[in-house]
Amino acid sequence: MIKITMKFSTYVYKKNENKTSEARVLIKKYIGYKLEQYYWNNPGKRIVCLMDLYGSKMKNFDMDLLRFVVTSFTVNYPGFLAYMIIYDMPFLFNAIWRIVKGWLSQAQQERVKFSTKKDIQEFINKEMLWEHMGGTVSNGHQTVDKSK
Repeated sequence: MIKITMKFSTYVYKKNENKTSEARVLIKKYIGYKLEQYYWNNPGKRIVCLMDLYGSKMKNFDMDLLRFVVTSFTVNYPGFLAYMIIYDMPFLFNAIWRIVKGWLSQAQQERVKFSTKKDIQEFINKEMLWEHMGGTVSNGHQTVDKSK
């Protein structure tokens, strides 16, 4: 099992932010940019994608964005993803996982790992985890004031 020792993180939505089509386009561009940047700056290396669902509700879920991320790893960058960690997935999201699972091959499904605060350190070093995950990083969830 690969354990993260280098930090590469992107926080997409605030937990209570409404999703607009403009925001979706910008987020997809940003994710695409970061993937492309990491891919070309680290040839031959694979990444671990951490999806932090701590405190998420169904109203925060964006199937279109999830499909974009899955497509990025399965079509645009096959073999680039070492594995994806789904952290603290609420029970209600199990139905969504069953849908997403249908998009993936058996090999791709095996790259998806589910984690909680109890076992996240099997995948990611404590120094790289946010405080709510039992780590030491205190500024993981920064917000941007759009009014400025």
